Amino acid sequence: MCYHAGMELLSLAIVIVLIGALFSIGWQLGPLILVGAVIYGVIRYRKQIPGVIRGLIAELRGYMKK
Repeated sequence: MCYHAGMELLSLAIVIVLIGALFSIGWQLGPLILVGAVIYGVIRYRKQIPGVIRGLIAELRGYMKK
């Protein structure tokens, strides 16, 4: 298994564990877990985020012109 695929599996495992923890400890700590997941996602995918945002804005502009 290559390193990149292993890291993607690790990311998926972390998300599954976070969701499981959310259900097991109740919804009172849910916002904390959600904030932690968002911070993890921003750190993990920080290089891809600007491209995704530009693509989303371009799609919205194209949709509004129609």
